[in-house]
Amino acid sequence: MVSGLYFLRNLTDEKITAFLFYPFPIDSFHSYPDTIFSDQPFTKADSGIRMKISFPPKATKTFYAYYEQKLKSKTARYIVKTTRQWQRALDLAKFEITLPKNLSNYKISYPADSIKEESSYQKIYFTRRNFFPQEDVIINW
Repeated sequence: MVSGLYFLRNLTDEKITAFLFYPFPIDSFHSYPDTIFSDQPFTKADSGIRMKISFPPKATKTFYAYYEQKLKSKTARYIVKTTRQWQRALDLAKFEITLPKNLSNYKISYPADSIKEESSYQKIYFTRRNFFPQEDVIINW
């Protein structure tokens, strides 16, 4: 399950319309999501969803996206490296990964800033500023 709140800024003095593609990892380990939700209208595509968002001048817009995806292995991937196509780093990216507490033999492609343990799960947090990722967020267990 992935849920995200995304903040997008129009830095210009003009109204703009952005056409966004929100990709899903679809490969031999990841099926197309069973459940998809966004607070913006979207259309499904082969490997993601497409949205159109309009921005007034100098405005910040948010959108929420959620999906559930069956995994065919002990690997999960969240796509972030497609931001390189924008040729601009993300100002700020915050991640929270929730895993069962008894899962100790896992590896995440980005080091944690902190880990918080609860009764039955653990939360791994990491934050990146000026994030221009070389690889996706990958979790193996």
